[in-house]
Amino acid sequence: MQDSKLKELEDEVSRFGTHQIKGIAYFLTLLGGAIDAVSYMGFDHTLPAAQTGNLLLLMVDITRLNVQGIAIKMTTLLSFIAGLVVSRCAYHYYRSIYWRIYILVGLSAACLFTFLAFDHLPSGLAIAPLSFTLAMTTGAFNKVENELYNNSFTTGNIKKAIIAWCEFLFKGQAEQKERAVIFTCLVLSFVIGAFTAALFYFLFGMAALLVILCEIIIFTVCYFLLIRFSQKS
Repeated sequence: MQDSKLKELEDEVSRFGTHQIKGIAYFLTLLGGAIDAVSYMGFDHTLPAAQTGNLLLLMVDITRLNVQGIAIKMTTLLSFIAGLVVSRCAYHYYRSIYWRIYILVGLSAACLFTFLAFDHLPSGLAIAPLSFTLAMTTGAFNKVENELYNNSFTTGNIKKAIIAWCEFLFKGQAEQKERAVIFTCLVLSFVIGAFTAALFYFLFGMAALLVILCEIIIFTVCYFLLIRFSQKS
């Protein structure tokens, strides 16, 4: 059984690369849901990655003249845009096979910074690094088995899951079943991440970010080992 799982992993890595395997996508999406949930509860209903929701909430804050809310959401929006630009520059110009590892290390540092700065800096400055590095992570890990997906918000994943299920059930397109399962699992990962992070927030407050930080560190180590494994196989 263990040998068959290892062989399956080897096949998946050889076909799609380490950054596109399903387990990577599922866990990153779980982390995205967790970070969004904690940030929403701790930073005046701000979403560091889900900019559609952020823009909607920004418009509400503008109509209410909520200066603090406007400042936080504008900061996260600009940080997110900057993070995406940097991640695409890294993709095109940085040749190390470990460049995604560096982004994950940056995300870890951002979680720690946001936790430490929560009570000492304005909210916009405290959450900006988190939004910046989440955008970099979204840009660096944007495909699962050659399918575009998003690990920080889930509207597009829901749409793709429903369309794939409809194509499979109503038109009998068997190849759509695996696609439907993948995107359904992505949606469930986001929901589970958000739900568990919300529970941790109610129990521990912003210290829930430390739980997420530990998860990111473990994930980063595992991803590093996966890259090393792929180089040897």
